[in-house]
Amino acid sequence: MEKGEILYLRRYVDDTFIIFYQNQTNEEIISKHLKKVHKYLEFKLTEEEIENLNYMDFSISRLNGNPSLGIYRKTTQTDTTIHSIYNQPKEHKLATNLFHINAMITLPIVEQCKQQEWKFILFIAKNKVFPLQMIHSLKDKIRQKTNKKPKLLVHEHERRKNCSFTYYGPLIRKVTNLFKHTGCSIFFRATVALCSLLCNKAPQDVKKTSGIHRLKCKIM
Repeated sequence: MEKGEILYLRRYVDDTFIIFYQNQTNEEIISKHLKKVHKYLEFKLTEEEIENLNYMDFSISRLNGNPSLGIYRKTTQTDTTIHSIYNQPKEHKLATNLFHINAMITLPIVEQCKQQEWKFILFIAKNKVFPLQMIHSLKDKIRQKTNKKPKLLVHEHERRKNCSFTYYGPLIRKVTNLFKHTGCSIFFRATVALCSLLCNKAPQDVKKTSGIHRLKCKIM
């Protein structure tokens, strides 16, 4: 490909997004060039349909000649998240809501898509029986945080230490509250993980001859 044929190119791992001039090149020429990059790499071209193309988490459309961005989700995606009644730290249960709200506020998507995304977030929260007031409050906090000026670099002696606690229930927070004024950032980890239920660590006499560790699994 000659210089000037590609208007825009961005790559993330194995996904590449390209905007090119149709009067100077075409998808066949681009495909042939990509196949020459490495003999073991195979690129599959996905062309826009009805002036729309999905790339990563974006749905990219051409609106009056200008690119318009929205949120893209695969048809196989579900609303499987941690239910509000589960005995998990609140931070873990709200992680999905936090991710979606942060993306809705910070990504340069059009206003109509933001409204659709907000309806989707509330729909998931309602299905998992989260108080909607909590979701609205989370949205306000994220918006206030994004509007704040970035903090200056923290000196080494001012850095906070991270402390992890095993979460057994709401009462554990009364213990962790004692560390609020110690300069420590408190994190929680769940008591039961799928790996701990299904597997035991390999015996001590097993020689670790490679980066692969054997696990002895139990049938529940």
